[in-house]
Amino acid sequence: MWNIDELKQGSIPEFNKFYKHFQPKVKGLIKYYGYNLTVEEVEDITQDTFTKAFRGLPKCKAETERSIFAWLGTTLRNATYDYVKKKNRKEIIENKLISVCRTDQRTEPDLVNDILNDESVDHFHNYLKQTFNGVLLYEKAILGKTNKELSEKYKFSTSSISQRILREKKRINKKGKEDLLILQK
Repeated sequence: MWNIDELKQGSIPEFNKFYKHFQPKVKGLIKYYGYNLTVEEVEDITQDTFTKAFRGLPKCKAETERSIFAWLGTTLRNATYDYVKKKNRKEIIENKLISVCRTDQRTEPDLVNDILNDESVDHFHNYLKQTFNGVLLYEKAILGKTNKELSEKYKFSTSSISQRILREKKRINKKGKEDLLILQK
């Protein structure tokens, strides 16, 4: 068994005991959450959980094994949620990348090379962001979808969807005013 006081002071041997004791329980909880994760993803979340736990232990107020496990469970839940959220966003961006490749008439390797080019990273990121915000605005204004439907489809909060649509409207409005100024000259 591990010593709580030494564990909170950052003792590596005590943390190794702590890790060996709780690792199977943590992996079991990750599987219990019901996300469709691979073995590698479960390992990543487990490592992330224990890394965050090691950093947070000095501030932890728990004193018993049971309360430490409850605290670790909260850390695990947050790490799992963050991982799944990041994974979902990555899949959305990858799908958008494929879509952009099809409409851009460039092959995916060419587009990836452009992304890796330092000068184009910011441009591509802004392009993707504008494209995604434009898709949201299109689906809301033209297809009549609600923010809740868009939120469920793209795995963003409804407030994030609202903000993105508002930003796109402002961008289009600003772009329209700039175009009018150019035409007047």
